[in-house]
Amino acid sequence: MQGGAGLAGRPRAPRPAAGDRSTASAQGSEPNRRETSGRKVELPLSIAEWRPAPIVGQVVLVTTCNEDGTTNVAPKCWAALVASHPLHLGFNCNRDHWTARNILRSREFVVNVPGSESAEKVWETARLAHPRTVEAAGFTAIPSGRVRPPRVAECHAHLECSLVRHLEFGNEVWLWGEVLAVSADAEVTDAEDPFSVLRSFVYLEPGAYGIIGGARRVGSAVVPRETSRGLRRPRRVSRPSTNDPCPSTP
Repeated sequence: MQGGAGLAGRPRAPRPAAGDRSTASAQGSEPNRRETSGRKVELPLSIAEWRPAPIVGQVVLVTTCNEDGTTNVAPKCWAALVASHPLHLGFNCNRDHWTARNILRSREFVVNVPGSESAEKVWETARLAHPRTVEAAGFTAIPSGRVRPPRVAECHAHLECSLVRHLEFGNEVWLWGEVLAVSADAEVTDAEDPFSVLRSFVYLEPGAYGIIGGARRVGSAVVPRETSRGLRRPRRVSRPSTNDPCPSTP
């Protein structure tokens, strides 16, 4: 996915008309600051009608084992950590999908984290008919350490899970698993800014996604710079904030 036009390509803002307080007050302000009217718009209680979606989900590939022992891979975009001690995660799935049926039967699955370079292939994977093996989707299966379902070699990180419980909502099911093992590419863990190498992406709306291309440190005047490898890395890294809204420990 290509990003939008840069600042240099944007048309110059028109001169504010007399009495236009919202536009006139923005003149002379910081370049990235926008004045708003403060007006709120009600959104429908239907995700299909949201634009934009106020909450987005990271795109992952979930691998499971079919009843005959073959592999199965499926893109999912509603996955999240739900507890830290011990580590648990969950994701949403249609109750009739092969992924849900496989997990409810075998109680094992792997959440694989693809980078944005695999986004097009991930979208194509969702269109493939079942049975949908890892290889049929154009990926490479490699053994996991703690569970039977494989990891996807082309993904940058992997969370091996054992099903703890599930909750059903109509034809949907929330699958909750304990994380038994976590692994990642050495290139990611060795990077100064691992997020610039991980390049995970989130689902925005049908056919559209957003990329997490790097980290910005709170309380630090971080200026990204280009390295010889084309990675965006911070010149300076500040200490973590003690008031982090998402701490690693409860």
